[in-house]
Amino acid sequence: MTTEKKGRPAHLPDDSTRQAVEVLTGSGMTQDRIAAVLKISEPTLRLHYTEEIKNGLAKVEAHFVNNLFRLSKGNGGVALRATQFFLQCRCGWSEYAPRPVEAKEEKLGKKELANRDAQTAHEDDPEWADLIH
Repeated sequence: MTTEKKGRPAHLPDDSTRQAVEVLTGSGMTQDRIAAVLKISEPTLRLHYTEEIKNGLAKVEAHFVNNLFRLSKGNGGVALRATQFFLQCRCGWSEYAPRPVEAKEEKLGKKELANRDAQTAHEDDPEWADLIH
């Protein structure tokens, strides 16, 4: 009498399947689809690849940001496009956004200046403030 286990053999994760789960998770693929690619069940996926599922997006994003940063340090058109892409995606920059306009000082005539000075004369001189109050 032999005691053979029935069913599928146990799944043994290796470096290539771990990397595949990280990349697929990072690219937004759902767990049911990743499990189908690996030909395992979703519970088996979650059991053996918890860390890869949890950190997949962050690792893929870090890889792309690192590559984008490397490209942006160049001198050509690729560097310019990489820099623009980063500024648009991460910094909210847009070539269509209105440029900030510097506030122009309002030009006042002699009467307006004298009136404004009369209204605020007590702010700079404490003696004036005592006379008014």
